[in-house]
Amino acid sequence: MSLFRFTFGFLLFGALSTTGWAEEKVLRSAHGASDSIDSKPDKKKGSKLSIPLSRSKDSSSSGSSGSTSSSSSSSGCLPAFKKPPADHPIADQLASLRKKAAAGNASAQSTLGYYLSLGVGCQKDMAEAVQWYYKAASQGEVMAQLSLALCYARGEGTDADPAQAATWFHEAAKNGVSMAQLCLGNCYETGDGVPVDVKVAAQWFALAAKQGEPKAQTRLGICYQLGKGVEKNPEKAAHWFREAALRGDTCAMLNLGSCYQAGAGVKKDVTRAFVWWTLALQNGEEAARNELNALRKDMSPEQIKDAEKRLKTTRDPRAWAAQ
Repeated sequence: MSLFRFTFGFLLFGALSTTGWAEEKVLRSAHGASDSIDSKPDKKKGSKLSIPLSRSKDSSSSGSSGSTSSSSSSSGCLPAFKKPPADHPIADQLASLRKKAAAGNASAQSTLGYYLSLGVGCQKDMAEAVQWYYKAASQGEVMAQLSLALCYARGEGTDADPAQAATWFHEAAKNGVSMAQLCLGNCYETGDGVPVDVKVAAQWFALAAKQGEPKAQTRLGICYQLGKGVEKNPEKAAHWFREAALRGDTCAMLNLGSCYQAGAGVKKDVTRAFVWWTLALQNGEEAARNELNALRKDMSPEQIKDAEKRLKTTRDPRAWAAQ
């Protein structure tokens, strides 16, 4: 029996790195309970936020097993800012930008912090960047709030301060920043910086998921699959895995393939399972390789041929496989 494999990650300003805060494996199962997430999360703040600052290669795989297992991974690296092109006219803007920032313009303060964090057009200075982020964040500049939370979390430009990181994640989250909602949901799920409250975690995941944040959609699917903060509901789990998979989240592709393979929340369809696991593998999800190898043994030659044909001839295999 195959296992679901769950990961968590986030991006900022076009960053290419992801954060692996936790990884869980659960047996596929079908449950008929339903639940809705409509209420707003409670405003709670804690004292600790433990965020890993380095990333190690994922050595887990989702092979066959007859028992539920889970593992916690401290791997992951917080996102880096995407550097603008070398010919970007930042240097010419800095003098004017500094004048506006000094005069209290929150947008200019946030932008100046961003430029300083990159060292483009100026000497890189994370300590000064944090000062400008703080000034902008205190005025309600939402991206500055998220940037400041990340600086506190990884100790860049300031001493690492888990409590401050959690506080600013919360400020950005309640102001509608989907990435901050995702991060804060993970904090509540794991007890990092706030008391453990899986129900509140699911509420934050739901807010971000409804804004189209694929990692949050995957996390919300996990909540429904495991019954963490919501009642178990395989149909809703499959729905959110599908939404995230269509947006390119490979973990969701892997999980959705498992849903189709087991008939959990969707009609059993090994062809669609094959397609989703192949797409996951093609996009770097190595855990799908074991699933595909096992599935091939259970499929007829005709079924395999049909699945491979879908992958080659269908204009958008993801859209077809999600139907």
